[in-house]
Amino acid sequence: MAKRFSPSPRSERPSGSRLRPPGSERHKLTELQASTLDVLSKAEKPIGAYEILRRVDAALRRDLKPMTIYRVIEYLDRAGLVTRIESLGAYVANSDTRRSTAHIHFWCTHCRQASTVETAAIEKLISKGAAALGFKVGKMVVECPGICAECLPVDRLSKTGDAAKASRTG
Repeated sequence: MAKRFSPSPRSERPSGSRLRPPGSERHKLTELQASTLDVLSKAEKPIGAYEILRRVDAALRRDLKPMTIYRVIEYLDRAGLVTRIESLGAYVANSDTRRSTAHIHFWCTHCRQASTVETAAIEKLISKGAAALGFKVGKMVVECPGICAECLPVDRLSKTGDAAKASRTG
């Protein structure tokens, strides 16, 4: 089921919650991890590491180094709490930490909004192709840049306007 990227209600945010990252026992998020997750949960669009750093610095009143934020983001990603949208170089908070390993990110090239679809069908298709090649897949992420439903009418108008100009000048 596709869902528009939007901040999770506070009651659904996993910050400070218990989680089980790969290879470790259950534990609570640190203040820095929880703050980073909170920043991503409140973001209206996918955001990059330096913007995360700026917002976490402001929230915690600290002067963190970029490498610190990258390590925190990497940890949250391994724990399944955030995902990097490679094409944008940006991150989003995951609303469901029990998600499948395969998901599709649809992101708008106009407004940068992102939607995620999690589907076992894609996971099976990728796994089948990988098995045929003797390939072990680490992370299954499919990214589809395009134009969202909200920006599509604007895009059509701009193209119609360009076509009208071209017909007048040509």
